[in-house]
Amino acid sequence: MTSSKENSSPVDWRPGLLNALLMGLLLGGIFGLNYVVDPFAFNRRFDLELEKREVSYSLSNYAWKYPEYLHDPKPVLLLGDSRTRRIEASQFEEALGLPTYNMGFGGATLHDMIDSFWFAAERGKLERVYLGLGSLIFSDGIRVARGSQDLKLLDSPLRYYFSPFVTKASVRVLLWNYLGVAGPSEEPPMNREEFWAYQLSVPPRQFYGGYVYPEDLLERLAEVAEYCKKTQIELVFYVPPTHVEFQETRGTYGVEQDYRRSLQELAKLAPVVDWDYSQPVTLDEDNFDDPVHAKTAVIALFAEAVLSASIAEAAEPVAPTTSPSPGPAERTGN
Repeated sequence: MTSSKENSSPVDWRPGLLNALLMGLLLGGIFGLNYVVDPFAFNRRFDLELEKREVSYSLSNYAWKYPEYLHDPKPVLLLGDSRTRRIEASQFEEALGLPTYNMGFGGATLHDMIDSFWFAAERGKLERVYLGLGSLIFSDGIRVARGSQDLKLLDSPLRYYFSPFVTKASVRVLLWNYLGVAGPSEEPPMNREEFWAYQLSVPPRQFYGGYVYPEDLLERLAEVAEYCKKTQIELVFYVPPTHVEFQETRGTYGVEQDYRRSLQELAKLAPVVDWDYSQPVTLDEDNFDDPVHAKTAVIALFAEAVLSASIAEAAEPVAPTTSPSPGPAERTGN
């Protein structure tokens, strides 16, 4: 009788080893691709003369701007959403005589801005911080922090280099540079009139429909204000103008009173420059690309008011008395 030991065949380990080698090659290739292409300019080791911003910035404002600030922190910081992105950092640099970085993100929430503040505060010596907000995002009904995943990528280089998202960006950077394949566009897929109507209906329904008085956000902002006070950082909050038709949607959804109360609480923490009310600028449709985004000339005038409040340490809202000439048309989704 043959023993079971004699009948057993030797284990073939070669397929497992081959799979392990293939997996190692795949992971090594992904790591090498992302390390060399470096689509968000994280390590900046290789100068391949690739145009990265055109593609990577449209994929994620956060993943582009966080490393950019990390490599060159500046003492003046602008925080906000797509409306803040329209402010020229050079306007603040000329007025203050200090390098300024615009950390405005398309579609940013207040949680994003607060997280971005702590990111910057831990990595550079801040002297002045300007934080922009608005009624759409000043609500505890919004718990999303869109930039949190990008911050996690920066905290772990291995996570960055093995990230499927970064790999996607690397491939798109190569496609753009060598084949001319464009990345996603931030332009809304509709004309001005259609986008105007969209902005008056969809965002208010999405954000005001789930509005919750911002007690938690005010608490987080109070922590920011307390830190600024202790470290002698000048802090100013600002509310960019929206067209009066958009302002009226707050009343439609019954959030106007609570929103104004939250701004009063905010003013206890730091000066608030608020242009988001009925006044000559916001009554004129020609001053806006859409109900949420003012044109260049208006934004420049608004930035002057923010700077004036900062320099004078004024806590009262500053309002224009005349309507500026509209600047070049721009349309950016919120």
